[in-house]
Amino acid sequence: MLSRVMSDALHDTDGGDDVIFITAIVGAAALLSHKHPHCEAIAGCSAALLAQIDAGAA
Repeated sequence: MLSRVMSDALHDTDGGDDVIFITAIVGAAALLSHKHPHCEAIAGCSAALLAQIDAGAA
């Protein structure tokens, strides 16, 4: 299920540039990054790290 949701998100957002998934879940992200050449995955991130990344983007 999660793999399908991430695959749909990849196809919805990929405009030819790379797509980066930042997730706490290792499995699905790793599978996508191997299947799609324009997809990278950063796995094992905590909610606190995601909040810092989001705060830095604002």
